[in-house]
Amino acid sequence: MRTRQAKINGIVQDIPDLAVDDPSDSEGRHARVLVLGWGSTYGPIIAAARRVRKTGRLIAYTHLRHLNPFPSNLGDILRSYDRVIVPEMNTGQLAMLLRAKYLVDVHSYSRVRGQPISLSELAHDLEAEIDQLEGTNP
Repeated sequence: MRTRQAKINGIVQDIPDLAVDDPSDSEGRHARVLVLGWGSTYGPIIAAARRVRKTGRLIAYTHLRHLNPFPSNLGDILRSYDRVIVPEMNTGQLAMLLRAKYLVDVHSYSRVRGQPISLSELAHDLEAEIDQLEGTNP
């Protein structure tokens, strides 16, 4: 068991650091909300983030390609945002793993409907999260 885990831990050296698409505005502010996905949530997350950005709100996103082990910089990334939202087409297993491993308050956006996550619904909910965090009501 320990030998297997040591091998998995050694793999992390071959996994590239996770890159985050995080825009800044004209005043140099960065996003306070990060949307992190994996698997089939890639398309809806990018489309929803673009839609949210068109409203003038700042939002960052990234996509995991490696789950075991996670990229070595993932913990630092998660801790650098005020809110982390993880859309999943299951009951929130990734969010649970992230909370347990990194002790970060990850918000699960779980959808189990047998259909892809709706980008317009996700965009609307992300806008509401940002507005709540920033204390604004456009």
